[in-house]
Amino acid sequence: MRKVVSLFVVCCSLLSGCASHPLSQGRSFQLEEVSFSDLPGWQQDDFKESYPALKYACENPTALWQDFCTRLDAYEIASSDELREYIEHNLTPYRVIAYGSSKGRITGYYEAELTGTRLRVRETQVPIYGVPYDYHRDKKHDIRSDIEENDSFNAPVLAWADCPTDVFLLHVQGSGRMRTPEGEIKLGYAGSNNRKFTGIGQILKDEGLIETTGHSMVQIRQWLKEHPEQARKLMAQN
Repeated sequence: MRKVVSLFVVCCSLLSGCASHPLSQGRSFQLEEVSFSDLPGWQQDDFKESYPALKYACENPTALWQDFCTRLDAYEIASSDELREYIEHNLTPYRVIAYGSSKGRITGYYEAELTGTRLRVRETQVPIYGVPYDYHRDKKHDIRSDIEENDSFNAPVLAWADCPTDVFLLHVQGSGRMRTPEGEIKLGYAGSNNRKFTGIGQILKDEGLIETTGHSMVQIRQWLKEHPEQARKLMAQN
């Protein structure tokens, strides 16, 4: 579901004194400095839940964020109020105004999360392949069923996933992360078989298997996991 909301962006406080707001130069939007009290729900949010996202954003910080990210480590076990105060003292919120309006749509990127192992430990696990050895960027390559049913597929196996549905969603989204006993593996887009994309949501709707409106990726994922045999045939259409 899409919601119409007021758009805000939180920037390093070093930007707050710049009259020209460098982030908006040459863009079709403007940034208007506001106070944190202008952000809906700011005082009610549990900021401990935001810590993992902040740490992830700080994995490769720019110079502008370096100091903020370095000092963030001290707040790993901080209370929600303490982390809120740290953000308020070091960052500055701006309202995004595009084409004269602060109303707009926010879209989020879904990063697939999987569990598995680097080496196969269960017969039910499925491979996550790297780029095929004979891969050419401009060439059409095997379709999904050919790849999944070919035990000697000509590509390196990067890891073994516990759930075929999660691997399918990883292919659709283009990147993700896998939790393994040896640690986390980050998986990124490396190539395409140059075949036409067919959305699984549309397939399920056309088959009358989910409601035609209001479905989400969570619901689609749940249906696929609850109907593995049927899901395998439907996923092969993509």
